[in-house]
Amino acid sequence: MPRGQGKIDSPEWLLRQEDTIAYCDLRQCSLNKDRKGVRIALARLSTNHARDCARQLIEKAPEYAAALDPLLALKAMRAGFWLKMMHRVISVRNFEWGVGAHQLTLSKQVQSYWEHIRETWELIADGETLTATDVSFLEGKCPRYSESDSSEIAALIEDGCLFPNAKPQWRAGLLRRLRELPLTMIRSLNTFFNDLKLMEQFVPCIYHIVDKTPKESCDSILRDAYDKPSGFETARQVLWRFLLQNYTKLPRVSARSKSSLFAKQRPGEPDEERLHALATLAHELGFASDKITQLRRVPAEKLIAKHALLRARKPPVLRADSSHFEGIQDAMVDVCRGVPQVPRPVQPGKLVSNTLQRLRYVSGFPDLLSYERDKEHLSEWDASILQSPPPYGLHVTMLFRLQTLCHILFDVPADPASEKRTGRRESWETIMPEDSGDSFQPSESEEDEEASDRAQDREPITFQQQSHDVVFMELQKSKWRVLGRVESPNKENVQREAKGLCGSHFLAAISADGVIGFIAPEDCLHSAAASGINTVLAIAIDATAYDIDTISYHARLLYE
Repeated sequence: MPRGQGKIDSPEWLLRQEDTIAYCDLRQCSLNKDRKGVRIALARLSTNHARDCARQLIEKAPEYAAALDPLLALKAMRAGFWLKMMHRVISVRNFEWGVGAHQLTLSKQVQSYWEHIRETWELIADGETLTATDVSFLEGKCPRYSESDSSEIAALIEDGCLFPNAKPQWRAGLLRRLRELPLTMIRSLNTFFNDLKLMEQFVPCIYHIVDKTPKESCDSILRDAYDKPSGFETARQVLWRFLLQNYTKLPRVSARSKSSLFAKQRPGEPDEERLHALATLAHELGFASDKITQLRRVPAEKLIAKHALLRARKPPVLRADSSHFEGIQDAMVDVCRGVPQVPRPVQPGKLVSNTLQRLRYVSGFPDLLSYERDKEHLSEWDASILQSPPPYGLHVTMLFRLQTLCHILFDVPADPASEKRTGRRESWETIMPEDSGDSFQPSESEEDEEASDRAQDREPITFQQQSHDVVFMELQKSKWRVLGRVESPNKENVQREAKGLCGSHFLAAISADGVIGFIAPEDCLHSAAASGINTVLAIAIDATAYDIDTISYHARLLYE
């Protein structure tokens, strides 16, 4: 959490509150074009850094200032504001160019988070006076899903600590209303500035696959790199979730020369396999850039072998030239390709837990142990968990809080209250790309061959299935045959079909250029959608008739 935030009434915390009051006066004078008032308000700020942040917010990012106005108009919300961190909000560069007027507009992510805060507290207060004490008691709580949070709030209501001036009848129904809110977690400006630190870590990872452009947001750059006619929002959600899932393995290396950097501990090079997986995913989703092409040009196993050799190389000791390294590298690649990948056991992620914990994650960085254990489930999200009956336990887990953060940043509508009015929101995972292409039409000769094979146990490929059906394909006698088909696919039934095949087959994702990547059952729905033809490959574990190159060649034929 920001420095001093956990020490209420400490000198640093009090200065922070004084800076907030001075900024609110500064903002009002700026809107009224009161130059003298602006000078006086600037002078009241505690440090030169605070003055720089205030100027930057009002002059260089007026959309941020305007979006904060309704939040800071509520005096109860001001305690969570941190003026000295606003330069970091702006520096994340999550703002976008407006249309026509070429003026900056607020990013979807920040706007969604701040709108979520405003709607949350409007629904909670329900016309009653909200105080800073009420905010401090409720922020970070999940009364709808957490038994401990619900019990704590019930005790505060009974003791008269929450909304003490409200009518007894109104207060008696407060806990019931909190449990019925269409919101997952009660967030505030405090939680926003904590979550900002996490955003600062995973947002820059996007520049591994696209070039950074001054005064242009990440989403705007991604939109420019998207080369399909539709489906951008779904592709964007999948890509951002992948980055949050892998950001610890994708550090950004400083572009400055070593002569200008201090000799201190720094994050290592990004993981070669994760970089290749990121570029492959971006390509499958429809993004194109020079960086994506370059990363995908060399297979992941070659990159891993190359960097392993370079790290082990000791020039003063070994006299090795490029031919030595190329030979060793090729041998390592052959070994890697000959080792089959064993399907991972499926462990469902836990959204709630009944285990007592000394420390519970609320916002910002999660603990490393929980993150490493549950990060694979960050690619999954079904908005139906927000509906009745919700999961309920002693407390919500790190996975739940990170999932709801993703939901706010990437999935949730701008007006959270609309979620309550419109009912269940469709899971992003069940949204298939609109531009998956026309169904493949087999030639007459192929139709004849298929007709002659229909007596076989397995269904022959016709590619006349419904556009949303997911099919599992196996290569037999140089022909693709349908090993399994899932109609009306969703996360559960596709994963169930995939798990049934795992005992005898490896599962693999495909793309139009024949790139094959082994996947786990929980990844099959997304991989099928990303393939453009709703297809997942199934390769028999004991198969010896085809190598990877042959399967890749036949996979490309599926797109012709």
